Amino acid sequence: MTDNGEDCVEALIYYLYHLDYPESNSPLALHVKMVIVADKYDIGYLSVIAYVKLVEALRNGVEPSDDLTDAIQAAWEVEAPTKNERQKLLDTVLRPDFSAEHLDMVLDPHPRFARDVAMAQKKGGEPARRWEGELVLELRTRLRCPECHGFTDVEIEKSIARTYQCLSCHRYSMGSRWHQSGLWFK
Repeated sequence: MTDNGEDCVEALIYYLYHLDYPESNSPLALHVKMVIVADKYDIGYLSVIAYVKLVEALRNGVEPSDDLTDAIQAAWEVEAPTKNERQKLLDTVLRPDFSAEHLDMVLDPHPRFARDVAMAQKKGGEPARRWEGELVLELRTRLRCPECHGFTDVEIEKSIARTYQCLSCHRYSMGSRWHQSGLWFK
């Protein structure tokens, strides 16, 4: 746990009591590290909170800083759980208002990030997704089956009158039980 830093441990403890975590002196890096911690300890909602906070911080515009380079380093060190965060960091440096001088500052220390930026520019150099309204599109609901705990991407209403069949165990459960079993995001 301490390999993510003291601020990450403090944020996780705070999250366990408040279902949120406070900002730090390095918010971008903290948000990426919290996604990694959420994946490591299987805390789905923490991952969502960290992703939303990262998107909001990046949306406000970012200057090159130690925080940005630390966030890039953390995201590219642990690629699987940080796929969405890596895309947002790429989108940030591909924005027209991110100057070539600023780009040099963040590319030099991170060759794998530089490679991904080059590949994105080769594909057209535009951010992969629009920033406005994207959270609704990206955060698709995933629910666990109340019986076997398998995941489904099917839209399920919170209804007690309607039942849904799990694609894994083939058992039926009311929509309200699916939602009680936990809300997850992909």
